[in-house]
Amino acid sequence: MGRSATVAPLFMDLNIVRLIITPKPKSLEAIMPVLKGKGRLFEETLHKLYCCYPGAVCKKCDKSQVCPIPPLTGRQLSFDPEIVRRYQKPGLPYIFEKVSRSDRQPESFLLTLMGTASIHLTILLSVLDELAGVRESCRVVTLDYQNKESALDLSCEGESVNIPILSAKELLAIYSCQFNACKRVRIDIQSPLRIMHNGCELRRFESAQFIRSMLRRISSLFSYYGVFNSYDQFKNLVELAEDVKIVKITASEADGKITARGVTGSFELTGAFDELGSLLRLGCMFHLGKGASYGMGAYNITPIS
Repeated sequence: MGRSATVAPLFMDLNIVRLIITPKPKSLEAIMPVLKGKGRLFEETLHKLYCCYPGAVCKKCDKSQVCPIPPLTGRQLSFDPEIVRRYQKPGLPYIFEKVSRSDRQPESFLLTLMGTASIHLTILLSVLDELAGVRESCRVVTLDYQNKESALDLSCEGESVNIPILSAKELLAIYSCQFNACKRVRIDIQSPLRIMHNGCELRRFESAQFIRSMLRRISSLFSYYGVFNSYDQFKNLVELAEDVKIVKITASEADGKITARGVTGSFELTGAFDELGSLLRLGCMFHLGKGASYGMGAYNITPIS
């Protein structure tokens, strides 16, 4: 008999900002590496633009309290020793994701910001400008709960004045309705997924490891950038992951432009997705595995029955 998770409210929340960024045609080629796992390029450019003392260690720098680099790319450890024990360093508070559009529309990508990262939005956009070599190289629109687009409005000081701040708690409530009584889903891996397990990179999709890793990433991001007090509930959900079964595999067509290692394809799974589904749906925003903040490990989940 399969395990059953205790149904209880999840005491967790996280502020999320979602943006669609459309580079000018001449800017796209220079920005594309950031969407294909080249995080070092983006972070080195950020340091070049904003580091006051190149070569200095951030945590020893007397400007670290006012510098944007540590909160964006410093992967700063929590002051709570229990969080450090559970998760070590956090993931980055932003995720780039390439968006497939029709041929008649310009290539765009999503930028998801978590916690206070939205405060530094203009800095992130300036890094894209630097990479593109063009000022105001991108058009930016915001997304609300219904994915309605609105042009980003910046004040004369460069501060955003109309960004919808989404609550992860509210998003989970919306997604839970989509997975009501759901026992079968399809997972589509949209960009190479690279998960490490016991020091080795997995070369095939393993449903239990995928779900465990995603739950761990979600709880870590919430702990570092939001509110999380649902350890017991997540333990039960991790147990449910062990009973998930793969019932169908569909190989994906290789993208000739992608040379990174990793797993892709579509996988139909059966299990307790009435309880797991909403969290995995939220996890689509965060990606998974190596290079998750820079376009890698993107996936989608669709309820089937």
